[in-house]
Amino acid sequence: MARVAESIVMIRVVLVSVLVVGCTHTNLAVQYDVTRRAGGEVATGQPRDGAPSGSIGFGVGTRAASLGLIARGRDISLDDDPWLAGELALDLQVAPVRRGPAAAYLHGGPVRALLYDVDARAAHWGVGLTYGLGLKVGFGGVHLVSDVTWTELRYTGAMPTTSGAASLRTASVGLQFGQ
Repeated sequence: MARVAESIVMIRVVLVSVLVVGCTHTNLAVQYDVTRRAGGEVATGQPRDGAPSGSIGFGVGTRAASLGLIARGRDISLDDDPWLAGELALDLQVAPVRRGPAAAYLHGGPVRALLYDVDARAAHWGVGLTYGLGLKVGFGGVHLVSDVTWTELRYTGAMPTTSGAASLRTASVGLQFGQ
């Protein structure tokens, strides 16, 4: 009996998902961080100057509002330290100002952060909030995006280098495909 109920629930979830995706537009965004400023107690989670970082996101919604899942890689180079930093955010984007091919937008949402020590093979987790604003201009489903994002994180690692607060401000540029 429980298996039948689980199957019915799964069928309903799939049908609702298909309807939601079918009634909205999807988008894919890729951004590269141009400038970064970091502060806080957790130095291992702060990107170094010149280290590559950026984000990729997938969202559903309309031109006025969308909900997306964004993965950010911070300091993804192992040249001079063994730390990798990343985040996964659920991001609500609202565009209150739209004129022709341009739109100004606000965005924000909860974020889950990870510090990974490659040498020790240890993961340290954090949670926080990300918010920001941006401008996108484009035609035919391809947009040039400029964005400023603030991220406030709290890590709960076992070591002093992985426990505490971190604040990040990032300016990025990129492309968005879709509405």
